[in-house]
Amino acid sequence: MVKIKNFNENSGMVDETGRNLMDKYFSTVTLYEIYDDGFNSFIMDVYGKSIEIEAEEERLYESSLQFGSIKKRDLNKWEISDMKFFDKDGTSTFGAYPGTRTLLIDMCNKNIIMEGDYIIVSSSQ
Repeated sequence: MVKIKNFNENSGMVDETGRNLMDKYFSTVTLYEIYDDGFNSFIMDVYGKSIEIEAEEERLYESSLQFGSIKKRDLNKWEISDMKFFDKDGTSTFGAYPGTRTLLIDMCNKNIIMEGDYIIVSSSQ
């Protein structure tokens, strides 16, 4: 158990060494947030093709879709298949997995977006 030395309004709770407890146990991450209609427009700008995140899927995820740890990597065979379908068809209805994640990874691989965590928020909320 950590002995609490004191509480300071500016730095919060600190341990006996003076280290802020939150800093000791938590890390700071960047979360990139976009509304679904903005995401759809972004995909149109990047690929010249439309995508719609299904309303039912948005409902299942309550008010947002979260995609953690988007990083540059080779696409797997299912993701490659998704991209071939998307490239051939020109329009597509992707679900949360693997389609939207695949597009995020593809854009990351192309240096269009940064590596990180993403959340797509429903604009209907």
